[in-house]
Amino acid sequence: MTARATLWLAVVLAEGVALLAAVRCERRLHVAPRFPVTALLVIALVIDLAVAIEDAPFAWGLAALAAAPRPRHGAPLLAYHAADALVMAWPCALAWTCLRAFRPPPHPLSPEGRAIASLPYSRRNPAKDKHEPAIVPVGTRALQSTRFLLATVYLAALAVLVVGHPLGEARTRRVLLAVELVALVVAGAAIAAGWRRAVAGRATWTRSHGALLVLAPVELAVAVIGPFARPDVFRAWNVARGQYLIAFVLVAALLAWPRRSTARR
Repeated sequence: MTARATLWLAVVLAEGVALLAAVRCERRLHVAPRFPVTALLVIALVIDLAVAIEDAPFAWGLAALAAAPRPRHGAPLLAYHAADALVMAWPCALAWTCLRAFRPPPHPLSPEGRAIASLPYSRRNPAKDKHEPAIVPVGTRALQSTRFLLATVYLAALAVLVVGHPLGEARTRRVLLAVELVALVVAGAAIAAGWRRAVAGRATWTRSHGALLVLAPVELAVAVIGPFARPDVFRAWNVARGQYLIAFVLVAALLAWPRRSTARR
């Protein structure tokens, strides 16, 4: 088995362990949104399993199918575009999850707010024993506008890659990097807004938020000092795999770490 195949397998295993830890951790939380990191890790695992690599024994995915002699036609071309779509979907999914997790608490009259309010306070906000934070209305329009922007950038980039094929390695790299940077700006803005609410006592962070605080900086490293900083982003993708491996191991450790007992004697 090649070094690239070994690294890919390590990343997939780390994603799987992190996913199990996320399910175990987030099912105990009764705060909105439900299972944000679990959903994100499912997306990560599906993307890596679907794209896979060209090296045996994992040459079953889109990457292997797209590794046909150029110019690509038919099924190899469709696989190539599908692989690009999935690779671009990851940073967008990360940004989308940050928007979900770091948004303001739901309005108390909304269905989500009523469902949370019906729970005992110790279950919907386990990190605090006293003083319930004020619930403020959600900036629905701003949130929807940001999501629309993210979706528009993703679809526009995908259209450029499909319609303009073949763009060449340099232009393809620029399109992929543009999606990365837009997603990182969205994620960073969501985290900054969530941080301000947490400092003001209007939001409570959980381990799910901590996991996103690991994944977002690693994604920034992928864009700044990872494969996008190399002349050939595709041949240097093992650099990103190494960065993702570290990220998912840290996320798994964070979510699986035993909670300290708060029982009083």
